[in-house]
Amino acid sequence: MKQHSSSPIGEEVSSHRNKKASNPTFRATAEKYRFSNEIANRLIAYRIAHSLTQHDLADRLKTAHSKISLLERGDQPLSLDMAIRIGQEVGFAVEIVDRGYAQAS
Repeated sequence: MKQHSSSPIGEEVSSHRNKKASNPTFRATAEKYRFSNEIANRLIAYRIAHSLTQHDLADRLKTAHSKISLLERGDQPLSLDMAIRIGQEVGFAVEIVDRGYAQAS
């Protein structure tokens, strides 16, 4: 039997997501937090795949477990130092790209 992914109020999640995606304000907000959400998803997937608690991952990253919790919720700005440490632990590269925004005068 096929299971449907439904919210507590009964609307299918995909239908709700599609409605929200058509809203320009929602799209702008989603784009603003895209990077934080990607980091959060990778941290959660990594912890699950390696059977780690937030405390375990925090120990590996030499930070507080509360910071891991905030990062996984997308509520913590990510410093370059933390991005590098996460990248080394989780296995992705942190790359700084010059997009030509600032020009020396």
